[in-house]
Amino acid sequence: MPRLDKILANYQFGSRNDVKKLIKNKQVKVNDELILKDNYIVEENDFISVDSFKFKYHEFVTIMMNKQKNRICTHDSNDITIYDDLDLIYPSNLSSIGRLDKDTTGLIILTNDGQLNHKITSKNNNSIKRYLVTLSKAYQQEPLVNIDLGADGIVSAKTIEVIDEYKIIIGITDGKYHQIKRMIHSIDNDVKELHRLSIGSLKLDESLMFGQSRPMTQEEVGLLYG
Repeated sequence: MPRLDKILANYQFGSRNDVKKLIKNKQVKVNDELILKDNYIVEENDFISVDSFKFKYHEFVTIMMNKQKNRICTHDSNDITIYDDLDLIYPSNLSSIGRLDKDTTGLIILTNDGQLNHKITSKNNNSIKRYLVTLSKAYQQEPLVNIDLGADGIVSAKTIEVIDEYKIIIGITDGKYHQIKRMIHSIDNDVKELHRLSIGSLKLDESLMFGQSRPMTQEEVGLLYG
């Protein structure tokens, strides 16, 4: 089981020396009990308090976000990132499962669970990812199958649902660079807005506003494994 000082450092409360000082200065509690030992062993679901900050410890953290526009899905960027929108206390090893383009909105998952990340991004994962696409021109019922993306190979839409003449929902299993935009461009049309609705059986929580996020439930994580 992990030590308290290691957890606090990973949850970005400072360096190992910084968090040792926090503990020594009586600023840290576990389950409302004052802890003075930096090597104190923390267990799953323990509540950790650092001054006014309080969070429940989990070895694996998985978060659902409704990504807003003009956000980069990386830690290291001079641009504003999706992590700037997080108002949760989160571990430094949190990363996005796949990425969405800077101007694409919708469902994105952040986790430090490497097994889950591999499960979703694996080439063997055939779960359908559904996107709401707003078009610049009316959709002419093109099937969007066997589209040649050059070095990225041949791709096809697995599902197409027409909402109206300018909005369709496309389901794909691939994740090629700018795939949907390139597919739409191949039928002499362009994407005005792109919004991810779901990954497999997991749907975006419609109560989340753009830029908002929340921890995922075990049942939701199970949908991804399923």
